[in-house]
Amino acid sequence: MRVRQTLMGAALVAVLGAGTAWAQETPTERAEEKVERGVERAEEPFKKWEQEHQGKKMGKAQEEKQAALLDIALHDMEQIALGKLARDQSDNPQVKQFANQLIQSHQQNLDTLNDYAVGQDLTLAMVDLSQAGTAVGGGGMPEPERMGEEKGAAKEARRLDKKEQKRVDDFIVARDQLATRSGSDFDRDFLKQVRANQEDQAKAIKDTQRKYRDDAALSEALSGSQPTMQQNEQQLRQLEKSVKRQG
Repeated sequence: MRVRQTLMGAALVAVLGAGTAWAQETPTERAEEKVERGVERAEEPFKKWEQEHQGKKMGKAQEEKQAALLDIALHDMEQIALGKLARDQSDNPQVKQFANQLIQSHQQNLDTLNDYAVGQDLTLAMVDLSQAGTAVGGGGMPEPERMGEEKGAAKEARRLDKKEQKRVDDFIVARDQLATRSGSDFDRDFLKQVRANQEDQAKAIKDTQRKYRDDAALSEALSGSQPTMQQNEQQLRQLEKSVKRQG
C-alpha cells in the first residue's frame, strides 16, 4: 500500500509540474509562437517556387551542356559518314586508308563522349549520316525528379532541335553532292570537307573545354581525342599535297 501511495504521489507531482511550466508561459510568448507558425506556413509556397525555379536553372544548365556536346558529337558523326563514303568510292588506296582511319578514330571519340553523357544523365542523339539519317537515341535521360528539370531539359533531351536538324540536312546535301564526284575530283572535295569539319570541331572542343574547365571528367573525355586528331591532321596534310600534285 505504501508503495502504491508513493507512485501516485510522484505522478501527481509530475502533472502539477507540467501544469506549472505551461502556466509560466506568458501570453506574449504564446502569441509569438503563433506568429512563427504563421510565418512558416506563409513561406511554404515561396519555398516550393524556389525549389521549382532552381530545378529550371539546373535543367537549363544541363540543356546548354547537352547542346555543346551534341555539337562536337555531330562533327564525329559527319567525319564517320565522310569516311564511309570515301572508303567505298575513292580509287586512291591512300585516301581509302585515311577514310578507315577517320571512321575508327571518330567512332572512338563518339563512344567516349557518349559514355560521359550517360554518366551525366544527358542524351546525345545518334544520327547515321551515311544514310538519310534520323535520331536513334543515345545516352538515355531518366525521368526528371523535379518539375523544373522536366520543363528545362526534356525539350532537348530526346530529339534534334530545329538548328541541329538543319545542320544535319545541310550536311546530307553536301554529302550527296560529293557522292556525284569521281577520281581525283572526289578525293580533292572529300579532303576539303574533312578539313573544314576538323577545324570546326577543334574550335567547338576548345570552346567547350574553356566553358566547362571545372569539369574534370569532361576535360578528360575531350582531351583523349587530341592524339588521334593530331594524327589525322598530319595524314590530311600529306594527302592534300599528294592529291594536288595529281590534279
